[in-house]
Amino acid sequence: MKQNALKKELFQITWPIFIESVLFMLIGIIDVAMLSHYNNNASGAIGIVNTLINMFNIFFSIITAGTSIICVQYIGAEKEKLENQKLIGASLIFNTLIGILFSVLIFLFHAPLLRFMNTGEEFWDYSQTYLILVGSTLFLQAIMNTFTAALRAYSYTKLCMYVTIIVNCLNIFGNFCLIYGNFGLPRLGVQGAAISTVISKIIGTVILGIMCSKKIMDKFSLSDLKPFPFHHLKNVLRLGTPAGGEAIAYNGAKLVITIILTYIGTAAVNANAYLNSISSVIYIFAVAAGQGTAIIVGRLVGERKQDEAYHLCFSSFFISLVITIVVSLLVLILHYPILRMFTNNPNLIVLCRNILF
Repeated sequence: MKQNALKKELFQITWPIFIESVLFMLIGIIDVAMLSHYNNNASGAIGIVNTLINMFNIFFSIITAGTSIICVQYIGAEKEKLENQKLIGASLIFNTLIGILFSVLIFLFHAPLLRFMNTGEEFWDYSQTYLILVGSTLFLQAIMNTFTAALRAYSYTKLCMYVTIIVNCLNIFGNFCLIYGNFGLPRLGVQGAAISTVISKIIGTVILGIMCSKKIMDKFSLSDLKPFPFHHLKNVLRLGTPAGGEAIAYNGAKLVITIILTYIGTAAVNANAYLNSISSVIYIFAVAAGQGTAIIVGRLVGERKQDEAYHLCFSSFFISLVITIVVSLLVLILHYPILRMFTNNPNLIVLCRNILF
């Protein structure tokens, strides 16, 4: 396949992933932005909790990354569909069990975790409320990630995008109703944001599960996993661990930075929450392009077309680099209206501006 045709295919796969990634990222940004107008310390508290939850989410990405890589290689090598179904089924069970374990640990040990993060009194109640509700349902994210990885491997990227649009709209509407107490509902603040996030994820998980069942796992039953395909799980961990290790290193650094900032003061924690949201906008295209490239490269490797995979990878890299630089410059130019979305505090805006630059 010629490079131009591959680039066209890459665009067709990547743009829904990009939209989906932007919308998924917006869930966190909207929570922070809407809570900042409710209370600055509330948004800072969510920033602390999200940094902690992201560390747990990384362990799910190890499974989903490995699952996606092997799926597309099997598709490229034209292996039987049942093998992919066994792979997805094993990954789903393992990720769900890990998710439940993490959810239980967070519920039981939320207070020690917040003390580890050096959460101050001004953030404690908000952080505890959000961590208990969102952290205790962390298994939903594990299940969603696995369904999404499977659907993307089969190039159902548009379906994933549509589900994310639904989840995002539900979350925004839920925030509007429950944070501020609109439409006669109680004004719950942080608790409302957490409830909205959980409900939208439950609905998203159910929809993704139905789509995955119809599009990929048709005619598959749990009996097909007997004996349990541990060899698939071993390969998933072998390929997914390097990607997960990279994410652990990156987010581990962010975790340490957040802890350090709690010693500096409230303004530093709040500014960190805002700037983490803004910085994610800058590299979101590169993330989406990377995921789209991984799908096609994996298939090409399965077809033993290593040279085409190699050239596509570097072509995608340079395009992503240019776009990321352009977005960085736009964020710098438009920093003031962007920061006003999060806070009207002039001191916080100045602090954020200086760090952003």
